[in-house]
Amino acid sequence: MKTILAVLFATMPTLAFAQSAIEHYAWQDPRPLVPLSRTAQAITGPVRVRPQSITFNGKVVRSRLVGKWWREWDDTGKKSTASVYALSSDPGALRQGNTLCGAGAKARFVVLWQSYQDGVGGAVNMSVWSSATKPEDKDSPGLCGTYSYVWNVR
Repeated sequence: MKTILAVLFATMPTLAFAQSAIEHYAWQDPRPLVPLSRTAQAITGPVRVRPQSITFNGKVVRSRLVGKWWREWDDTGKKSTASVYALSSDPGALRQGNTLCGAGAKARFVVLWQSYQDGVGGAVNMSVWSSATKPEDKDSPGLCGTYSYVWNVR
């Protein structure tokens, strides 16, 4: 018993300080995300994510983080940790009168995750959902738009 206690007390300081690094995502930077995909260039323009809002083409929409999930969010077969945000309202018409979800659907959730794209480097992907329930992976109902942005532009 004394040996077990001695080992336990000897390793406790190491265990107490052994924790993973705090996660930081590209969309948490103060700079806006720069459009990479043609869809993002044509509809959203730069996107800025704040703790309680997301700005699309200069239109600020209140938002709140509703979860982070390690799941498949696209058709690459790779899992990523994504941040899921609920929007308080649809931003309406953006560039050239386009909307996040297209005609007739209202954007309710935005999902953001980081990836690496050949020839480009780091990217932030954004999918938009019109469903009343929060999306939990790429197969959740209500997917209505996908966009890509450059990551780490200085």
